This record gives sequence, C-alpha cells and structure tokens, in this order.
Amino acid sequence: MTTARLRVLLASLLLVPMVMLMADRGALAAPAAAPPERVAEPTVAGDDNDATPAKPGSPDGDTGDAVKPPAEDNTPKEMTPPIQKKNLSHRLQVSVDIAVGVGAAFMITYEDTTWCGQGDPAPDNDSFCTGLAPVYLDFGLGFSVLHSLDILMDFRLGVMEDMVGNRPLMLMPGLRVWIDPKQPFKIGLALQMVIDLTNQNQPTNLPPNGQDLDLGVRFYAQFQYDFLRYLGLFGRIGLLGTFKKWIGFNLEAQFGVQARFP
Repeated sequence: MTTARLRVLLASLLLVPMVMLMADRGALAAPAAAPPERVAEPTVAGDDNDATPAKPGSPDGDTGDAVKPPAEDNTPKEMTPPIQKKNLSHRLQVSVDIAVGVGAAFMITYEDTTWCGQGDPAPDNDSFCTGLAPVYLDFGLGFSVLHSLDILMDFRLGVMEDMVGNRPLMLMPGLRVWIDPKQPFKIGLALQMVIDLTNQNQPTNLPPNGQDLDLGVRFYAQFQYDFLRYLGLFGRIGLLGTFKKWIGFNLEAQFGVQARFP
C-alpha cells in the first residue's frame, strides 16, 4: 500500500507542472485581437484630380488666396431688357435735300431740220448727237407717308448749258420706295415724271413739236447713310428720258445731303 501511494503522489507531482506548462503555452499562442477597421470617408467624383494640397495659415488649411469662380447670373432671360436699336425711319418726316450732278447726254431728233447741237444749224443736220450733260443742282422736297414710301417733288436748275446752248429747268414729282427703312444704310428706288420747262433759245431749227414744254420719265437708285434721324448723306445713279421735243436720255450721277424734321 505504501508503495502504491508513493507512485500516485509522484505521478500527481509530475502531472501538475505539465498542466501548468501547457496552459502557459496556450496563452502565448493565442492570436492578438485585430484592430478596428477604419471607415472610409465618402469622396466626391473628381476630387482625386481636382484636389490641391492645403496651405498652412488657417485651421482647415485655407489661406484665402485661391481664386473663386465668378458668380453665375441667375437672371431669367425673359427678365433681361432687350437692347433697343435706333429707329432711323423717315415716317411722317418732311425732307429737304440738295444734290449736285452731272452725266452723259444722248439725243435723237425726229426730223433732220432740228439742230441737236452737233454740226452746223442747216436744213440737213445730224439726227443723233452725244455729249456731256450739264452740271445741275437738284432741290428736293419730300414727305414720308410710310416707313418705306416717300412723296417727292424735285426742282432742277442747270448750272451749265446743255448741248444746244440752254440751261435745264425741270420739275419732277414722283414716289420713292425704301429698302430697310429703319437701318442707317438704306437703298431707295424712285420713279418721277419729268416736266421740262427749258426754253429753247435757238431762233431757227427748233423742234417741230414745240419749244416750251417737254415731258419725260426719270428713274434713279439712291444709296443713303443716316447719321441721325434728322440728317443723312446720299449718292444717286439714274436715267432721265424725254420724248416730246426729241428723244433724249441722260445718264446721271449725283451726290447730296438730306435734312429732315420734325
């Protein structure tokens, strides 16, 4: 019995240190607790490329030197007042203009006995003559009944003598139509009746159809620039024809100034 107890006691003494040793090894081998995961902060698209490093000088790194984008204009288009253009129409205005002109003249007589300015005044004269139309002054008076329509009356006074030695004297009533009448630069087309009051001073070889009155038609294109609604400069090119005394044509060019009121 004594020997058996000694064996049990000896085994107990050996078993206790082994159990303690194994417990120590288990504690050393236990894995360490993993650190808490960091939650990623949400980012805005484009921040990776557009982000710039913060500058020192303020708690959040903003020094105030960054250029801020301009504020957007949030005014609705329908609330923005439109830019008003100048209205340079002549409507309900009275116009007064003066122009100087010159041109080329062509004349065909009805009879050989009529002298047209070339050759000798004789029973047999030239029936076709050409020459320089005399320098003249046109004085015009008009009234704009519409934006694009004027009523005209022009008076022509010759400064020089024509091919047969006379100074032209004419009245020319008519109408003028404007293209783009509200713009500074405008084009006008005019048609007028010609009442030629030029007196034939030649004592002989006069036109057989009378010498005191001739009738005809005038057409011209007018190119005008209005600096103000009351003032403009213009140039004209046109054709004037008469047919009672003889068949005559004048190709004309003019330059003038126009004033309007009110």
